[in-house]
Amino acid sequence: MDEIVGTWECYDVSPEFLRTAGLNSKDFSSKLIFKGDSSVTVERMPDETDTVSFSREWELTPPELTPAGAWTITIEAWPRSGPYRFVCNKKFGRMTLVKNIGGSMGYSAHYQRISN
Repeated sequence: MDEIVGTWECYDVSPEFLRTAGLNSKDFSSKLIFKGDSSVTVERMPDETDTVSFSREWELTPPELTPAGAWTITIEAWPRSGPYRFVCNKKFGRMTLVKNIGGSMGYSAHYQRISN
């Protein structure tokens, strides 16, 4: 959980998503602010054909309980169906979060932590 708490910024998003949402890469930014009390503030997160912003609770789910088979952050998506999921990837000691966008379209957003 200590590796999750902090501010995360989107450093890569599928260009196809940006086109679908009518956004350009120069103006697009998105942040996730995870707090130790299990709350999160989401700013302009990609979601299917647009971006969403909200504050909610988050939960870290172990690999054996997730579809991805990896540590996953789950955020309730109400009123949208299904939760938002961010798969935790760690390579060379660096953690990234990956969110699939739009289901079967294969779009994704990648986040890196910029501060604790």
